Amino acid sequence: MSRILLEGVTKRFGDHLAVDALDMEIPSGAFFSLLGPSGCGKTTLMRLIAGFETLDAGRIVIGDRVVADARNLTHIPPAQRGLGMVFQSYALWPHMSVRDNVLFGLRTRKVAKADQTARLHDTLETVQLGDLGDRFPSELSGGQQQRVALARELITDPAVLMLDEPLSNLDAQLRQDMRLELRRLHARTGRSFVYVTHDQLEALSLSSLIMVMRAGKMEQIGAPDDIYADPQSLFVAEFLGHGKLNTFPNGPGVPLPLPGTARDRDVYLAIRPEDLEIADRADDWTRPAQVTAKLPMGSVQVLALSFPGDRTATLEAPRHTQLPDAGTEVLVRFSPRRLMAFDPATGQRLAFTGPRDRHLKSV
Repeated sequence: MSRILLEGVTKRFGDHLAVDALDMEIPSGAFFSLLGPSGCGKTTLMRLIAGFETLDAGRIVIGDRVVADARNLTHIPPAQRGLGMVFQSYALWPHMSVRDNVLFGLRTRKVAKADQTARLHDTLETVQLGDLGDRFPSELSGGQQQRVALARELITDPAVLMLDEPLSNLDAQLRQDMRLELRRLHARTGRSFVYVTHDQLEALSLSSLIMVMRAGKMEQIGAPDDIYADPQSLFVAEFLGHGKLNTFPNGPGVPLPLPGTARDRDVYLAIRPEDLEIADRADDWTRPAQVTAKLPMGSVQVLALSFPGDRTATLEAPRHTQLPDAGTEVLVRFSPRRLMAFDPATGQRLAFTGPRDRHLKSV
């Protein structure tokens, strides 16, 4: 069992509260991503789990073993927690071959040579480096070096593999290739992966479970599709998504017929660019706008829109969609099933209730 349980986990650096009384559980076998902007506490939390930092409060349980407990000063050293760590820098020994780099951990543990040989073959095949064992790091691409770093940890058979922004030094194509490699490795090994990243596309494409962090706290936790489609705060809604979230007060220019609780109070509206569309007739969910720019962006195209009252938005559609050119007056339809409302003071999501459900059945 490699379940990780955190109860009231807290860490301070002087006056800075890096992790704030965090409660969460990482299920055994999950690909779990800690996602958030720089300084949100995600790397500190990973270091607490790994044992590189000590708790100020709370406790951490890995499997059935308490590895850290601030109440009785329990702190199991990193090497005894059954974890593997892969960092942003590959940290390979330049004078050692791929084979020797990968075997380094087993040799320091004084594992029998016959076992080393058997594990080496299986591990190099797992990371698709079976024919590169005699090469040195300087003879490898960035993606191959990262796979050596992964193999060095996998060969020690850790219950949990911790990865701290491991792809950030790679170019765009290598990042894409390594994302596929990581998905394949996770499926093949069945281990728990804990992955730290500020890149929401990485988290969305790799994870079975994501926790979004903000200022040391959990903002939201859930499956990637759930967090993307149903963000519980404006922060999460703006942080996730490949296009900039359209946000505006529900006022002049885009006065939509909000139902239930959202209708009777000031709200902040939000909708993703792909949830807007050009309509051929007016209804309660359309508003007039002018196309101010048309931007082809490879697989998609984007329209910049201007609404009355100095409100602006962007609309995104697949590249083969016929869209109007700049200067065209259009009707823009806001998908009622995708429109989100947030409390302008707290940023928390407001639920649509009652009349909206009945209205949507007829839309």
